[in-house]
Amino acid sequence: MTAPRRTNPALDCPRCGRNFTSGRGLFQHLRRTHGLSSAEAQALRPKTVWRCAFCRQEFRGNGPLTRHVQTAHQLTTLPLGH
Repeated sequence: MTAPRRTNPALDCPRCGRNFTSGRGLFQHLRRTHGLSSAEAQALRPKTVWRCAFCRQEFRGNGPLTRHVQTAHQLTTLPLGH
């Protein structure tokens, strides 16, 4: 028996409700199934937010978050859970 697939409501298609395991899958679905342009599909894709565990500031990627932690909080490694 296989474990049930985890779903992420942020990756539900806003047009038909189908759930995806990745933003890229949702993007391709929006283009191919619903005929959206790249710009339209990109605008509907969820944005991943990386949050600093110390000050809760938000970043668009792990790289900017790591640089922030190193400079603002004088740490060389991220805390567990990131």
